[in-house]
Amino acid sequence: MTQEKHDIRITALILLSLMIFAILLSMGFRFFDTARDKPIKTVVDGFFISLVQKDYNMALEYCTGEQAYIVKTNLVESDISDAALTKIQYDPISLNQNLAEVAVTVEVVAGAKSHAQRYLIHLMKKETDWKIYSVEKINMAMPGDKNRPNDQEIEDVYLGYLSELSNNNWIKAGDFLTGEALNGHSQMTEIVKEEAIFKTFTKPVMQFLAGNNETCVYNFKYKVDDRYTDVLVTFYHTQHGWKIIKINQV
Repeated sequence: MTQEKHDIRITALILLSLMIFAILLSMGFRFFDTARDKPIKTVVDGFFISLVQKDYNMALEYCTGEQAYIVKTNLVESDISDAALTKIQYDPISLNQNLAEVAVTVEVVAGAKSHAQRYLIHLMKKETDWKIYSVEKINMAMPGDKNRPNDQEIEDVYLGYLSELSNNNWIKAGDFLTGEALNGHSQMTEIVKEEAIFKTFTKPVMQFLAGNNETCVYNFKYKVDDRYTDVLVTFYHTQHGWKIIKINQV
């Protein structure tokens, strides 16, 4: 290859790289400086560690405004504060000199139950320190289609859940859940514990839609008693294996 052709090829590669970079920026991707990012991660980590340890005074140090009021009045959820922290996965979204937005996946374990939840954290810089001013629950990140999970493991979890419900074992059915699904299940315990919500169910026809080794989505079609059911079920891989984190009727 002549020097001229080599130079042309290098120039083309540089231009292509710049185009890809511009496209990613236009799609909302943000590229983080580790040194700038670290103080924000320290605040987010410290906040959740303090909640799990029930050190609300320390948690308050990381907050401002509405979020500080929530911590100050102990309006934190027991599924966060009454467990052992096993995971904080930090995904920065946007950052400038004054504001930051990060998504955080937190997993805690309490006995045989694993609770996983994803949060959107908003921070602002007050004088020289970053403070959390808002914490919102959000859905788990949409999975791709690489590293497909074992279908049998997924089916066993969902069949176990249905079996416990049909046998009116409402509390045991909760062992197959985590996150949003577990929260809703726990809130319904007093209402439905007297009688099974259904007696029989057919074996579901299941279809893999998307997923990886952490999160996956399947479509299940079956009958409960005489009712046809068509649902999308999202699973999350916790410290205790696959759990149902969300169920949507479709």
